[in-house]
Amino acid sequence: IYPRINGQYEPPVYEYIYLLSPAQTWSEFGSLDIVINTPYHLISDNRQKFEKTETGYRMLREGLPEGELKFSLSSEEKPKKETPNYLLYLLMVLPYFVALAVPLVGLVLLGTWIIRLVKKHIIKKEKS
Repeated sequence: IYPRINGQYEPPVYEYIYLLSPAQTWSEFGSLDIVINTPYHLISDNRQKFEKTETGYRMLREGLPEGELKFSLSSEEKPKKETPNYLLYLLMVLPYFVALAVPLVGLVLLGTWIIRLVKKHIIKKEKS
């Protein structure tokens, strides 16, 4: 299974969803032993039943729980959520804004200048 990588954290958090619902159609279900072999830290899980082991984490349940199993891992025990750097976004967008605004302002000024010339020329013709 492939994780969803949440890059809003430093270091990134790897989010997993393990589908348990297909097994709910079975007529019988015994015990469920889920083992996560990982050097990473368990950041969260929706069952909150995992125990730390030497090789990762383990959850032992009698019967099948309802819903899906969701958990997330990270290389650090407490990854920090990064706040968006709006100044960086502004600096990234600014060149595009300037690239569009400068020609538009130039066209408006050129149009104004042409209109003034045409009006001046019409007024001169009417006087002569």
